[in-house]
Formats: sequence, structure tokens, C-alpha cells
Amino acid sequence: MNSTLIPLDLMAARTNRNGEESDTILIMELLYLGEFIVKLTTSMLVAGLDESKEQHQYRIMHRLVRADGVGEWVGALEDILSGPACQDLAPCLRVVRNTLTEKHNISSESAESVRKINEVLKGIYGEVRPLGQKVSLLDWFRIFSTLRNKTRGHGALTPAKCHQWASDLQSSLNGIRKCLPLDTLSWAYIHRNLSGRYRVSPLGGDAARFDTLKVSRSEDLPNIEEGVYLWAEGFRKVELCQSDANIGDFFFPNGAFNGKTFELHSLISDNRLAGEADPYLSPSKVAASSETEGLGQLEVLGNVFTNLPTPSNAYVTRPSLEEEVRRIVLNDRHPIVTLVGKGGIGKTSLTINLLQETAKSNRFDLIIWFSSRDIDLTSAGPKKVKPQVLTDKEMADEYVKLVGAEMEIKAGKVKPVDFFSSELQKSTHGSTLFVFDNFETARNPVDLFHWIDSNIRLPNKALITSRFRDFKADYPIPIDGMETSEALQLVHQTCKALSIPDFLSEEQALEVVESASYHPYVIKILLGEIADTKTYQKPKRIMARQGEILDALFERTFSNLSPLAQRIFLTLSGWKSMVPELAIEAMIHKYDDASLDPESAIDQLVRMSLVERKHDQGKNGFLEVPLSAAVFGQKKLEVSPQTAIIQADVRFLQDMGVTTSTNIQSGIEPRIVSFFKKAAERIERNEATLNQLREVLEFFATNFPKAWLLLADLEYEQGNAKNKSQSADYLRRYLETNPNEADALGAWLQLEHLYRTAGNAIAACSALLKADRIQEQPYYKLSNMANLLNSYNSQARGALSNDHIQSAYKPLSILMEARLPEAKGVDFSRLSWLHLHCGAQDRALEIAELGLEKDPNDTHCKKVVARLR
Repeated sequence: MNSTLIPLDLMAARTNRNGEESDTILIMELLYLGEFIVKLTTSMLVAGLDESKEQHQYRIMHRLVRADGVGEWVGALEDILSGPACQDLAPCLRVVRNTLTEKHNISSESAESVRKINEVLKGIYGEVRPLGQKVSLLDWFRIFSTLRNKTRGHGALTPAKCHQWASDLQSSLNGIRKCLPLDTLSWAYIHRNLSGRYRVSPLGGDAARFDTLKVSRSEDLPNIEEGVYLWAEGFRKVELCQSDANIGDFFFPNGAFNGKTFELHSLISDNRLAGEADPYLSPSKVAASSETEGLGQLEVLGNVFTNLPTPSNAYVTRPSLEEEVRRIVLNDRHPIVTLVGKGGIGKTSLTINLLQETAKSNRFDLIIWFSSRDIDLTSAGPKKVKPQVLTDKEMADEYVKLVGAEMEIKAGKVKPVDFFSSELQKSTHGSTLFVFDNFETARNPVDLFHWIDSNIRLPNKALITSRFRDFKADYPIPIDGMETSEALQLVHQTCKALSIPDFLSEEQALEVVESASYHPYVIKILLGEIADTKTYQKPKRIMARQGEILDALFERTFSNLSPLAQRIFLTLSGWKSMVPELAIEAMIHKYDDASLDPESAIDQLVRMSLVERKHDQGKNGFLEVPLSAAVFGQKKLEVSPQTAIIQADVRFLQDMGVTTSTNIQSGIEPRIVSFFKKAAERIERNEATLNQLREVLEFFATNFPKAWLLLADLEYEQGNAKNKSQSADYLRRYLETNPNEADALGAWLQLEHLYRTAGNAIAACSALLKADRIQEQPYYKLSNMANLLNSYNSQARGALSNDHIQSAYKPLSILMEARLPEAKGVDFSRLSWLHLHCGAQDRALEIAELGLEKDPNDTHCKKVVARLR
């Protein structure tokens, strides 16, 4: 157990007197400490608020990032402890709430810190309201707010008052620190590295609460973004307190909100940071209900009772997709079906329209619709809405209300959640389809899924729509973009509604569809912009102006990615080209971190529909980011702290050359050739050495064998004997991959040349014979090889056994004998010497004599005959 809270200890260190500081300085430092206590306590309790339909947590954060005084923070604290937000406080933090709100007798030791600060306020300001007979620690925060306002805010303390009251203020602060339960809670700074593993830096309380993040496998870990966290029935990010992995400084909002940024101020170091305003731009008031929220009562539709929302008249049918979903929903298997796809792709509208038809069948007696949607994607842009249900309890309450079981619940003294779980197992109203729309927005969707999975029983079924799927045990159906005919029908239908058919050609309509990657909502947004300007514009230009819409489509999905997947997505967004999947793996490989798993990260991006995977004829994967996602990614890249690293990765990918959908079928080979050429140019310009690039180049070759040939050429070009030896090794590694005969032929001939120039006649002959087996080599090459063997250093040849000589020389002599009619005079003499080295003197003489018959003047054959006779 940690007995202290590091952020508070760092701040309190400023008030340690060394005898040289004045009381005026001390009292200012104490006021800073008090402000730190107020902001840290409030930030912790804000983090402890559960998400709810009333959005109390967001409302308070919306208020505090704009606050320029401590009074706003104390007001927020009161709201959480005794106001409307109190109902959303996590159960385990209610002990903290009780500690702060419990009343104590004014004369008790527990009230000492409150009495002391009230005396300080009275001594400095003069007129204060007297304390009652009972006070709470919350009173300390209220009084401190007034004191801070009357001194640093709107006052000017004299040295005399500072001297008189510094000691009492310090005593009050020490007292409140002892009473606050902050150090009994578990705090930590969590940093997730690229491999997906977490580094946990304890800040206070029981550090063991965070041990699961350190010992679990990375693929089993939840997706937690970096920051300060509080353990309160789960990991809760303290968004209003920022630090870094070094945990040496802590920052809180300090006003100066301008719509783009707000100020983050450290009371420890007086440093400042700029916070991003984007998350806090939506209105803080409770939004209206979603247009796809379920009806408030059951109505008859076809053969079922249901609360399905009204379908849209603008829906464009998607026959093949609808048929697949219908078949799975209506069967008697697969109790849970999940429709997975990016935001705005049409999951909800497809489900609503499909269930209109499903209601006419006899498969279900009841269809219940639960909506967790918090954003409506309208033609005018995204609109924040109030979710209908976020938790199992809210779903249970809604179900009880719909089926009219309130009296049953009261009479049986059964909790709604227990009643709902029993209905999932066996509904009292017959076979039921439970539909959970926008499931990713629900609180703790993974836990909620497991609860549904543990309760649902056939013939009941659950149908889930979600942007992402971090769970299994369901039947997933991916919802991708429209087919071309469907997308063009949507274009024509939307153009008619917007009165823009006259200046949009079929070619332009197709360009809109392709630029939108067949995404229905993006198509509508592009057409809406064209209608507003009454002129056709390039879709890419329109997309660049749709920041709010892109955030609505992709922000939630992006936040749910692993760190490595985020990194790869930003890199792909920075390079506007299709990229071989192998290149991404090589890019990550160069960081020499075995814990990184680029394949899993790429699969996650494809699964989340942020990246599309296409294949060439050789089944090599190519990755492409759709235009809308790429524009979103470029915006993210501009503010990413990893921008410099990612830009270096983009340059790495650029060396592969540009790949488009029209030239993808040329395969991956031209891209790898381009990369090796760029590498050769860098080596030639002395910008890098081959040794520096070797690991990445070998990675390419390991995964694309032909690259061994390129690497062999690169080594050979370096010129020295060591490089040529390495070049031969790369050729052998290529041949070990069992390439086709045409490709192997060139490698064997290259290898023969390398062995020849290195003076290794035996190995060169073996390589030539392997090449001849694939394709018959010219006779002069065989003759030249015989000459090389015959002139092989006698000392080296003397070190060979007869068996070695036979195995090296005899195969070549047999091959030359088989094609003897092609031989010329000098070829006969060389073959004759081969026979001599193999100990076949009689045949050597016969061959030499045959050579003289063909060319009586051949001096080489004459010498052989003269020697043997």
C-alpha cells in the first residue's frame, strides 16, 4: 500500500519552509496548495461519475474546462456530492461522498480544519457567516473558495496579515489533507506502448488494483488510452488531471477556452499546456431523443408486438445484404447476431427496414428495440442526442415498462434486472427478438455483451448493431459500403430530393460514389454540399471541410484502436497511396521490437473498416484508406505527438512507389524492386550503408523470396570479396525456397559466375550442371567449365579424394560426351583432360584422337595424344 498520493505530495513540497521565505510567500504557496486540493478532489469525483442519459459527467466537464475560478470547481463538487449528479456516482465512491458531506460537531477534532480556515477568512476579510453547530468537510471547500477569491482573486494581503494567519492556514490545510480519503483510493498513470502492453506508474493507494494490466497478455487487455486513472469498480480516466509517464508534474484546466484549445496549468511548476477543446464543444444540456429511438409503447406490426422506430422513406434497399441478414436472424441457430460496420454505413436503417418484413413472419411474437445512440447523423451534420438506454438496469426498466410488468415487479419484489434476465432466457410473451442498436455506446459494452450472452436462450435471439466488436460467441455480419447500383440509386434519389439533377452527370455521380467508398452517409454529405454551392466540386475538397462529420464517423472507432493500429492508420493516412501489407510489416520490423504484432493491428483496422484490404493476382494484400477516413487521419496526424516518427515511416513507404487500384494487378514485385532501387541510391549517395539497411531488406526477402535476388545484386555491387561471398549466400537462400524453373535458372547462373570469379571451380561446375538440368546450356559453357576444372590449382585438386574428383569431374564429362557432335577441336582436348583427371586414360586418348579427326591441326589434341602415347 502507498501511504501518500504523489500529486499532492509534490504540490505540498512547495510549502515546506526553509527559514528564508517570508510569510507573504508562504501564504501564497498555501493558497496554491488549497487550490490544488480543490481541483484534485473534484477531478477525482468527476471521473467517478458513470455515464448516464442525463450526461452529468459531460455537463460538469463542459463547465470546468471553461472555468476561470476556484468557485466553479467547488460548485461542481457540490453538484456531485449533493446535487443532480450525485445519482451517477460510482457505488464504491459513496464512502468518499459520505466522508465529505457527513456533519460533525463544531467542537470535534474532525471539524478543526473547517474552524481554522473560517478563522483565517474572518481575520483577513472581517465579515463572514458564523459556522453552525455542525459542519462537514464540504464546508471547508466552500470557505476556501471565498478565501481564495478575497485574497489572490480580488484582494491584496498585507505582510502583517500574512504573518498573523499563515500558520493557521497551514494548520487547516494539513488537517484537510489528513481527513480527505484521496490517498485511500488507488491511482496510477497508465501508458500503453506500441506492443499493446501497459506501463503502470502508481500514484497512490493500492497499486495491486492495476496488476492485471501488467501481467495479462496484450491481446486480452482492455483498450485504455494514456493518462491518470482512478480505480473505482474499473479503470476510470481522470480527464481533468493531466500528466505524463514521468509523473513529475500535474495539470488542471484553467479557463481561456476559445473553441479550439483551453489552458492547462500546473500549480506545481507554473507551466502551461494547451488542451484540445474538441471533446467539449457539444452543448452541455441534455439533448433531444434520437430519431431512431424505440417507441414508448408496444404496437402491432404484422404478426408481432413491437416498439420499432418508424422506417425512413429515403431508405435504399440492399437486396443481397438484406437476404443474408434475414436468413441468419430467422434461423433457429445463432442466438446472438452482430451487424458490424463503420458509423453511417447503414446498420440501423437496414435493421429497421429488414425487421418490418421480419414482423410479417411467424418466427417471433415480440420484437423489442433498445437504442444507445448518442449521435444522429443527419443530412445537416451530426446532432448529439440523448441515449435511450446505456446499462442492463436501464434496459430492464425499459422492458418492464413496455410489457406492462410494473405491478408484477412490485408484487413479486423482483428486481427489474432479474426479471429481464429471466425474459431473455424464456419470454412470457413468446419468442422474442431483442435488438440492441449502437451497442458500442452502451456503458461497458463488453461486460454487457457477456451478460446478454449468459442469459439469452433460443428461440429468443439478440440482434446487435455496433461500430466495433470486442467480443466473441456471436455470429458477426460485416456491413460494408453499398454495391455500385445501390449507391447510384442513392445518388439519384438524393439529387432529386435536393433538386440537383441538372448539373450532375453520370460520370460525376460515379466519382462521388467512388470517392465516398460507397459509404451512404458520406455520399449524402457530398451531395448536400454540391446542392448548397449549386456547382460540382471535387469530393476531396468537400471532404476536407467536413471536420465535424468526420469526427462523428471515425473518432469513437479510432479511440478504440490499439496504439500500434492507431500508428499504422495515421501512417497510411499520411501516404495517399495503396500500400503492400508486407511494407507495413517491414516498417514495423525496423523498430526491432519483437513484441509488436503488425498483422494483428492491420486485422483490427480492416475489422473496424478504417482500412480496406485488396489483393493482387498473387494474393498479396494491399491496404487502402478510404478518402473520408484518410482526411480524418490527416487531421489527427497534424496534432499527433508522434508526427515526426510517422512522417519518417511515410517516407519509408514512399520508397515502394505509388500503387493505385488500376496497377495493383502488377503485383507486389514492382514495389519491392522500387524499394531496393531507392536503397541502392541511398547507399550510392552515402546516406546509408548496406549494413544499416540489411535487416529490413532481409525481412522483405524472407517474405517475398525474389527479393533475395535483389539483395544479392546489391551485395555484388559493393565489389569486395566479402560482399560477393554474401551475395552467393543470398542466392542460395533464394534457391532454398524452391522457385519455379525459370526463376531458378538465372539464380544458378549467377551463382556459377560468383563461384567462378571466387576461384571455386568445383562449386561453379555444380551450379552450371544445376542450370543445365533446367535449360540446356551452350556447349561452349560446358567446355569452358571443363577448362576451369582442368586448370584448377593442382595443390587444391590434390587435396580432393578420388571420390570427390569423380563426383565433381565425371558428371560434366558425361554431359559433354552426350553432346559430343557439338564439340570442336579444343572442346575434345578439354574433355580428354577431364577423363584423365578421373583416371580414364583410354577414353581420354580416344577423345583426343576424335578431336584430331575433326581438326587435324588442333594443337591441344596433339599434345594430349603425344602425352598419352
